[in-house]
Amino acid sequence: MPRLRRAARQRRTRPELAQGVWEWLRGRPYDDLRDGNKWDLLILEMHEHDIDAFWDAIYAAVESGEIAISATKQHCFGDPPLLPSRNGTR
Repeated sequence: MPRLRRAARQRRTRPELAQGVWEWLRGRPYDDLRDGNKWDLLILEMHEHDIDAFWDAIYAAVESGEIAISATKQHCFGDPPLLPSRNGTR
C-alpha cells in the first residue's frame, strides 16, 4: 500500500503540459490551436535557444511519463520548468 501512495504522490508532482500543446507536438496544425494554446507555445519557447531540441525533449518526457498532459493547464510566466535539467523559469 505505501508504494501505491508514493506513486500517486509522484504523479501529482509531475509537471503538466497543456493538452493543446501536446496535440500540436503530435502534428496538429498551428492554425487549428486555440489562442490560449498559441500563447502557451510562446511562453514555453521564450527562453530556449535550441527550440527543436527543447520540443524533442518535451515529447520524450511526455512519452516516458515524466510530464503529464492536462486539459486545464495554462502556462504562465514564472512557472517551474517542464524539464528540471533545463534552466529557465517556465
